[in-house]
Amino acid sequence: MVTVTKERLARDLAVRLQTDPEQAIEMVEQIFATIRRHLRAGNAVEIDDLCSIAVSNQALLREDESGGLAAYAPGPGSLEVTPVGSFKKDLAHLHPTSIYYLGQGNDIFAQMLGEHFGRKGWELSTSDDTPTMLRRLDSDPPVAVVLESKIPGWEDLIREVKCNPLTNGVPVVGIFKPGERESAALRLHVEPDDIIIEPFDIKEFIQTAGVELAARVATPQEDIFELTLALPGHLAERKRARELVEEVLYRNSLPEDFVHRASWALHEALDNAVRYGHCGIECCTIQVRLILDPRRLLLAVRDSGKGYDHSSVLANAREAGNAQRDFTPSVGAVLPENNAVGGLARILRDVDRIEFNRNGNEIVITKYRPRVLVEDPILAGV
Repeated sequence: MVTVTKERLARDLAVRLQTDPEQAIEMVEQIFATIRRHLRAGNAVEIDDLCSIAVSNQALLREDESGGLAAYAPGPGSLEVTPVGSFKKDLAHLHPTSIYYLGQGNDIFAQMLGEHFGRKGWELSTSDDTPTMLRRLDSDPPVAVVLESKIPGWEDLIREVKCNPLTNGVPVVGIFKPGERESAALRLHVEPDDIIIEPFDIKEFIQTAGVELAARVATPQEDIFELTLALPGHLAERKRARELVEEVLYRNSLPEDFVHRASWALHEALDNAVRYGHCGIECCTIQVRLILDPRRLLLAVRDSGKGYDHSSVLANAREAGNAQRDFTPSVGAVLPENNAVGGLARILRDVDRIEFNRNGNEIVITKYRPRVLVEDPILAGV
């Protein structure tokens, strides 16, 4: 069980209303203050379709000071919460938390999956219709998703589960037929957390999945948003990747300037991956990993090339970036260098730090979140 704090409520509210986190926390504070005022006045507070809240001061039986005699005295204040409306009906028909299985529900794998997790107290929700599962995400979020790539729309389900801040931490397992991974790489897609290639041992998969699921549910990662994209190097797909990252950052309530600068840095990193990692050949595969925590945004861009000796190029880029920083404050402005040094200098202008792996085929971009989000723990979460 995860404790949902007032701060978490405010963050979720900001995501749902697409509003500023500061405004969301102020709204939650005012709502709670209003409820407390009515409760102190002795009023019961009924929130439609959720619950009724009242302060209970049931009298207690106490011994009189003279001894032997009993006297009634007000008891300590406590809250009585009673579900009402549609929420009361929901509780009456509450079923175990669901595991989504997007696949054919009449095969032996689905039957074994349902029986195994049913004995563990989980409900397996099976469907071969992606839109049906997408509609259920908000009202009945899953604890895990298992999907088969042969079902149309599987990419849409992964995309929404992993791009939505409210369900990003839900583990997704993708089951692929031999060769289907290669066809998926021909277009931008969000990667599942775990990948299974058919054929596979069903019993071993179910046992392993049960252990891993229990571990993830028992220790959920709070305030960390993670997303992995895979895409070909074509210009159109690189543009789509930028747009998807922008969408994710906006859904996490980050300010416009932050999003624009991160997007331009990603643009340069993707461009460099094709231009220098693959000598301008767009028929290549690029992976983008996004990690957003309360302090910073990390963007790791990895190409499938051999890499290069980046140390001298990075040093020159830092010098060029520092020299140009005061003269190119606008997002997307072009620096004069038309080479790897210029590309890295343009990235440095809009972010706080860049690093390479040893082979030089992966760049890690760091951009710190705005100060108000970093210093205030209420506003710092994802």
